[in-house]
Parts: sequence; structure tokens; C-alpha cells
Amino acid sequence: ALLSEFEIPYELLVMSAHRTPDRLFEYAETAPGRGIEIIIAGLIIIFMSLAITQAITSSVRGLDQSRVKTAAVFLSQELTEGIRVVVIEDWHNITNLATTSANKYYLSTTTPNKWTTSAGTQNVTLNSVTYTRYVYVDDVYRLNKNIVSSSTPGAYLDPSTAKITATVEWTDVALGGDTFSQPVYLSRF
Repeated sequence: ALLSEFEIPYELLVMSAHRTPDRLFEYAETAPGRGIEIIIAGLIIIFMSLAITQAITSSVRGLDQSRVKTAAVFLSQELTEGIRVVVIEDWHNITNLATTSANKYYLSTTTPNKWTTSAGTQNVTLNSVTYTRYVYVDDVYRLNKNIVSSSTPGAYLDPSTAKITATVEWTDVALGGDTFSQPVYLSRF
């Protein structure tokens, strides 16, 4: 319409590179001899459409990953707060557990409104994603009131402090898997 007003010659054809690739290639090969330049603009639009589609897809995927990670953080915090309640009730509920990351525990309820630690892991499904959560306990060593590695010369075991690490793992078919860990130091005082 606008090209006709300015008396600019043009051809208007709609072709699909997907459905009729041979026709499209033949047209593109013979176009320069006919002085046709609009194919360039058409290809740019196609590539831009593909780029925009990919950007939107990546953005949606990023939002999904963010949603999954946020849920993992909240599951970890819930587990950490539950462990705090168990420790407040009786410090020995934690000190009697085997230490190191090889010994995993989760919170279970034996009676209404009472949490206890049980050996193993707990699966929680939220929004079609299954999370596995657990805690493990590590001994805490000190040197001059600072927390140090057990291999530090002169370090001593602090029986009044425990390092609790709440861990949440997940695997999602579309998003892959990941792990979130949150260490917390708890003291009996």
C-alpha cells in the first residue's frame, strides 16, 4: 500500500522456510537479479522473532529456577527452626546424634505438636518438584574463643556448641537439580 503510493515496485509473497524450503531457496537465489532487497528485512524479522522467543523462554526458565530455589530456602529455614525447638527442649537431643555429614536426620512427630529427630531424609513435594531435606550435626572446635577446624593445633572440642547444617536437594526434569545448605551454630546457653 505505502510502496504503491510512492510508486516503488515490489513483490509480495509469503513463503515458509519450514514447509517449502526449495521454493524459498530458489526465490532467494534469483532475487538479486530482480533487484529485490526486502528478503533481508524478512530474514531479520525471523531472526529477531527467534531471539525474542528464546529470551522469553530463558526468562520463564529463570523464573522457574528462582521459584524452586526460593522454596528450597524456605524448606531449609523451616527445618532449622524445628531443630532449634528440639534443642531448646533438651540440648541432649542434638548432642546424642552421630556427627558428620554421613549421618542425616530429619524432623518427625511422635505425638501431636512434638518434634523429634529421626535418622534419614524427608521428601517434600511442592509445585510438582520433590525436595529431599535433612540436617547433619558437626562438632565445634575452638581456639581462643574462635571457631576453628578440628585439625588446628591446640583446638579443643566445645561441648556447648553444635554446628547444624540444613540441606535441601531437588531434581526437576525441566530445571535440573541443585542443593541448598544452610549452616547454623546452636549453643545450649
